[in-house]
Amino acid sequence: MEELPETARYLLKDPEGQKIASRIAKESRDWARRILRPIDLSAALLRILLDQGSPPHLEAESPTGSRARMFGTDQTFTKLSHSTSTTSKRITMAPKPPPGALLSFTASPTLFPFNVQVKDYLNSHPSKHHIVAATLVFSPSNSTHVLIVQRSATDYVPNLWEIPGGSCDPDESILAGAVRELWEESGLIATEVLRQVGESYEWVEEGTVWCKFSFEVEIEGVEVILDEEEHQAFHWVTEEECRKGEVVRDGKRIEIKWTNESQVAVILEGFRLRAAAQFAPQACLRGADVA
Repeated sequence: MEELPETARYLLKDPEGQKIASRIAKESRDWARRILRPIDLSAALLRILLDQGSPPHLEAESPTGSRARMFGTDQTFTKLSHSTSTTSKRITMAPKPPPGALLSFTASPTLFPFNVQVKDYLNSHPSKHHIVAATLVFSPSNSTHVLIVQRSATDYVPNLWEIPGGSCDPDESILAGAVRELWEESGLIATEVLRQVGESYEWVEEGTVWCKFSFEVEIEGVEVILDEEEHQAFHWVTEEECRKGEVVRDGKRIEIKWTNESQVAVILEGFRLRAAAQFAPQACLRGADVA
């Protein structure tokens, strides 16, 4: 293992640095890059931090009203789990999936253009600087409902709703990034990436161009486990509820405010594509070949 640079040692010794380092290990990669850029920490340093494992002085906090710290070699990390039948919340420890579990998905041959490492895709598309991948997940038990998650009140764009997704790593494929982000944000493991949903969505932040792709996926299991630092609630919602921007659960009306207009557009397009492809046969690629 490469020796930690002085900046990294400072991060791990200083109390405020510990908070930054622990958030790096849990937050989406776009958050890490955005926050770390001003203090000139390289992607290589970020990787070193993630691979170190928790230092002795960075203890996991009690699971009662707190969060555990997770570095790359830890086996568990604190997640916020919501029951599908009640609005109550409970803290639970969600195990990492078995090695290779996130790469065992299959994918349609139509998704070949996304079977490329992000760094290679960006090299061939120099007008784009970062890739974001999102997933549209229909309930295995009720295909008329799709998963949406509400961002944490303390995170970027607080309390707004979206589908799971986040920034892809340079050395993974776009499809693998979508599958990884789904697991990190919902605890769900994709077994198949079915299709791209809608066109790419681009936006600019401080001169940096972000490009987002969305995909419909099939999953195993239905238990949603949220990362409490990123998301605070979830719902399985119908097409009509998405159009209205509100849901009623347990007699309570909940307004759905989206992070941006593209969220609901992708969801509605996903319902349309799913209905059109319901009886169409599909050939698949194995996940190891698309990661």
